[in-house]
Amino acid sequence: MVGFETDSIDPENRTGWTILVLGRARVLGRSQLAELPGFTDVPWPPEPGEAFLAIDIEDITGHRLGPTRLPAAGCADELVAT
Repeated sequence: MVGFETDSIDPENRTGWTILVLGRARVLGRSQLAELPGFTDVPWPPEPGEAFLAIDIEDITGHRLGPTRLPAAGCADELVAT
C-alpha cells in the first residue's frame, strides 16, 4: 500500500487544494506507458535505472483550502477554515 499526495496553493488569494490517493503500486515497463489511456508523454531518452509506477487507487480524499477567519466576537469556537 502506498500513498501519493499532491497540492497547490495560491498565496495571492490564500486558497488551494490537496488530494491524497492510497492504493497498491505496480511497476510499469516503458512500453506499458504508451498503452495508458490519455498518456502521451513517454520520457525520452531512457535513463539508466528509470522506473515508472502506477497506483491502483483504492481510496481518494481531498479538500479545498481557504482563508482562515477569526470567530465572531463572543464566540467560543476555534479558528474556522472556510
